Amino acid sequence: MSTEHLLLLGTNIDKIYGVIFDEKAKTLRKTAENELAPKSSWIIQHPNIADLIYFNAAGESKLFAGTFDRHGKVTILDEAQQSEESKGPCHFALAPDNSALIVANYHSGNICMLPLNDNGRFMNAKTEPSLNFTPPHKPVDHPRQTEAHAHQIVVHDGRVLVPDLGSNKVWRIRPGHGDDQSRWVLEGAVEGFDVGDGPRHVVVHPNGRILYVLNEISSELTAHTLPSDPSKPSELLSRHTLLPPSDQGNGPKMKASALIYLPPLAPTGNAMLIGSNRDSPRGKDALAVFSVDPEGRVERAPTPWIEDVAQSLRGVAADKSGRFVCAAGEESGGLVVYERVGNVELRQVARLDEVEKVIAPLWV
Repeated sequence: MSTEHLLLLGTNIDKIYGVIFDEKAKTLRKTAENELAPKSSWIIQHPNIADLIYFNAAGESKLFAGTFDRHGKVTILDEAQQSEESKGPCHFALAPDNSALIVANYHSGNICMLPLNDNGRFMNAKTEPSLNFTPPHKPVDHPRQTEAHAHQIVVHDGRVLVPDLGSNKVWRIRPGHGDDQSRWVLEGAVEGFDVGDGPRHVVVHPNGRILYVLNEISSELTAHTLPSDPSKPSELLSRHTLLPPSDQGNGPKMKASALIYLPPLAPTGNAMLIGSNRDSPRGKDALAVFSVDPEGRVERAPTPWIEDVAQSLRGVAADKSGRFVCAAGEESGGLVVYERVGNVELRQVARLDEVEKVIAPLWV
């Protein structure tokens, strides 16, 4: 069995890097440098077609399908321009049946869809406005919340969760059925946020009853109930700062970026939540680490922060085993890999400095 893991690294420039991590030698090496679309801020892999990926050009409002080889060399297969109503694709996910890409657009605030054929290829060269969903935004009294800013797509139980930084809600929507097939149905929203929270990324606990939210503006992690009936109100369960003590006075200058959930490595252990900070005036940012018990309750890990990781942390991702975690710095460049020790501790095992502006790491 190979000890090497390939990662594809989306960036804030016109490159996607291929990097290999060797878990036995504890090394990282760059194996490919693809000059492709500007600002590939998100990359995902097709679940059934191993070498097929999707990525974006956020500034140009374009989407791409491509393949990659074992070194991380990427070849573009399809390109699609978003319609005029959809600007700034920042995140996307495959529909539950893999029939479309569902896309969150930060600047226009809406959700759009790009149909796929059975081979995962684009069926159209442009997104279809009739498949858009625009949140019913009500202005919030904060300068970054005057309009909708959809920030992520999370498919859960056949439905879609959309954290909306501008509306201060997490929308719960589903594709229409029958006569409603050409539109989205708004079923409810997760609420309980303070003005200036700004939901950016969410994770659903495996029990399906709890939603964890990384709030970009306030740099706080909140936990909420997720009722099985989307029309029922949610309840705020807990709130935790993501900022380490060394940054407690810097909150207004900083933003939170990424949130991942790692299941227990042992059957009786706790799970792990990791949230990333960015833009510390100190120059390097920290990862906030939390322990999650089997019921979904959150508390700080014994080592609650991993400090001085990189400058402007953007991307955080785990390999498929949940044993290794990588973090990337947009401003400082570089990629760091950590290994889990026990269930909720991290130990740095490798670092690579020769990659620039990384914001979207993907283990493939």
